[in-house]
Amino acid sequence: MEPQSPTDQAASTTRPPRAAPTWRGLPLLLGAATGVLLCGAILLIVGLLTPRVPAPATTAQTLCDDLTAQRYAAAYGLLAPRQQARGSRAEFIASQRQLDALLGKVSHCAYTITSADVASVAITVTVTRAGRPPTSGVVRLIRDGTTWRVDAYDAAIVRAGERARSA
Repeated sequence: MEPQSPTDQAASTTRPPRAAPTWRGLPLLLGAATGVLLCGAILLIVGLLTPRVPAPATTAQTLCDDLTAQRYAAAYGLLAPRQQARGSRAEFIASQRQLDALLGKVSHCAYTITSADVASVAITVTVTRAGRPPTSGVVRLIRDGTTWRVDAYDAAIVRAGERARSA
């Protein structure tokens, strides 16, 4: 092997200058990250501002609880405006107390959701009054803004108790 001259040694140890790192992809990366963060923030804000509608089962259970505990003013508050237009709160309370006197107080109430869609739910409510066999009927709940309300009910729940009494 031949000895190298000082120029050859300098040439072999000298490396080409490093190019400054290029950040050509940085704007794209920053834009994508910003977009993801912005979308996440929007979803969070919309989620916090969107009112939550409780499950219709909550209203059905509340109705049963109110009837069993004789909280008729609270039960009146569960009625849809169309039902409330049929009579005042005082009239509703009086009619429920009259049913209690005639047929006995509600001692047990249960419900089963039979059909549901986005705007309405049908439930079968079974009511047992003191000393009487259970009676069942369909109650229709409708979505009213952020809550469910009783829009219609099967009067058979009441009539069945009246027939049992008169029979």
